[in-house]
Amino acid sequence: RCWLSVHHGSATGRLVYERTLEQGRTAHFVSTRLWIRIGAPWNVDATLNGKAVQLPASTGDVVVTPAGLSATPG
Repeated sequence: RCWLSVHHGSATGRLVYERTLEQGRTAHFVSTRLWIRIGAPWNVDATLNGKAVQLPASTGDVVVTPAGLSATPG
């Protein structure tokens, strides 16, 4: 299980998805830039454009673009 809050563009952008992703379930997003707060990243297997990406080891925020994923300061 992992709680996710996904916004278009930035933390103040339009809310795209906010809920707990249950084990065995998937969520798909299409955008040029997403800001995501991840509650339990150790419980999530993430892919970007079909390739596995590594999430931060602890709860936090990431920005996802076509170039990749990066943790945001905070």
